[in-house]
Amino acid sequence: MTTTQIALCFLFLFCSILFLSASDRKMRNSTLFNVLLCMVLIIIVVSRPSQMADYDAYEYGLKGYGGERMEPAFHIIRAIAKFLGSPVMLGFTFYALLSVTNRYVHIKKETPNLMASMLVYMSYIFVVQDMIAIRAAVASSILLIAVNYRFNKDWLKLFITIAIACMFHYTAAIFLVLLVTSENKPRKIFYLAILLGSYVLNLVGITLTKYIGLIGIAAITNLLSMYDYVAEANIFNLVQIGHILICIVFWIFSDRLVSLNPKSLIYLKLYTIALCFVPLLSDMLVIAYRLSEMLLSVEVILLPIGFYAIFKKTILKKGVILAYSLIIFYFTMTNLQYWNPSVL
Repeated sequence: MTTTQIALCFLFLFCSILFLSASDRKMRNSTLFNVLLCMVLIIIVVSRPSQMADYDAYEYGLKGYGGERMEPAFHIIRAIAKFLGSPVMLGFTFYALLSVTNRYVHIKKETPNLMASMLVYMSYIFVVQDMIAIRAAVASSILLIAVNYRFNKDWLKLFITIAIACMFHYTAAIFLVLLVTSENKPRKIFYLAILLGSYVLNLVGITLTKYIGLIGIAAITNLLSMYDYVAEANIFNLVQIGHILICIVFWIFSDRLVSLNPKSLIYLKLYTIALCFVPLLSDMLVIAYRLSEMLLSVEVILLPIGFYAIFKKTILKKGVILAYSLIIFYFTMTNLQYWNPSVL
């Protein structure tokens, strides 16, 4: 294990102990605690090992080589970091400051338990986005802002927020699904049917990739051509199936989720749509998981809300969240595709 992995394991253990024993209210109200925790997360991101996935690509791009396909925000950050004399280190630092800080602020605001969300966050999203897909990390953190504007029906700010997210990663355009994702209670069977339908379409050989290519927009066509050689996604992998089971249970108890947090239906609808992308775009593995993870990032708030709403006894709600986080954290920490893909 690398030093970064060891540090992340200790931080996960520390947050687990706090989750089981410390007062959530005291942690929320401690400015010093929140600032220090954010700083530690940012330091872990910036000090990630060079053998991690995408490190070389970003190092190369931040030094000024290539990057033509990158979004406007990348060029701005690269220019500022280069002007200050350290394009790679400062570039990673700027991205970490934006993604980690923004996500943490909104987690603290919306979650029923701060450490519960931190455990869910560190178990997956923190590694695959904040430490690897750093452009997507900033964009997905902005999604949490967009959800607030959608809930309040502030359409102008919603569109501006989505536009800003697209400046960090073009796939943030998928946030436009918020236009049809309200806090109103739908028929539960509708979203479950969408999830089931996405798998049925896949099994009969129908995916969205070929139809997206017919749109005729050069940027989209070029993006698809970049990934047409990638292997198909495994739509029945254990993590995906686990997410689907959680999604079904949350829809069954969706009334309880709404009583705990009125925005929970928006989070749950985004979570459901995220799971549909894997079967619907399975022949484009990278795009399927990128779009899925972009919306799936709401799990850092949704999962604590769901488990806290469903289970009344503290030992059950904390036990389930800790068990889930530990399992996903183990898979994430032992996945060489994240930590050292060159050996595969």
